[in-house]
Amino acid sequence: ALMFDQIYQRRLKAEIETWIAHGWVSREAAGHILAEAEKGDGRSKLPLALAAVGVICVALAITAFIAANWDGIPRAVRLFGIAALVIGANLAAARAAATGRAGVADLATAFAVLVFTGGLSLVGQIYHLPQDWAGGALLITLGSLGAAWLGQSRLTLAFAAVAAITWQCLAAEAHPALRLAE
Repeated sequence: ALMFDQIYQRRLKAEIETWIAHGWVSREAAGHILAEAEKGDGRSKLPLALAAVGVICVALAITAFIAANWDGIPRAVRLFGIAALVIGANLAAARAAATGRAGVADLATAFAVLVFTGGLSLVGQIYHLPQDWAGGALLITLGSLGAAWLGQSRLTLAFAAVAAITWQCLAAEAHPALRLAE
């Protein structure tokens, strides 16, 4: 992270001279900009991005574990486990948001939505629900949008966008457009 900050500060110093030459900023304002950049908190977005990949992997691993041990886990335990994970992740997100840790809240909300998505698929198998993939994608889209709004989660909003696109593609396959007589 320190390396990225140093590269940014070097580039900023080079660019700021151009900005001064073009009259976009004054020497005084440039000094303030550089002073503020040097005070930077040293935080990079890279750890958060890597944590997002980790959250996705953990959610997929939990879903794969449940699916692989499907017959060995009692039905009630499966349902309770999925619900507990979703509720627990949302509570962790709320706690993180309340303490000002927006990045952790974002990740916890995304984890909850990923577990919800995997759980929805698994619950559908438990009760042998009809395979309405478009309807499932719509439910995931609505759940993801709600979680993204409540949790102020950009990662979950991105997931909702993917779910919405999937919903539209599946709906188009299930209900092809009417064609005019040729």
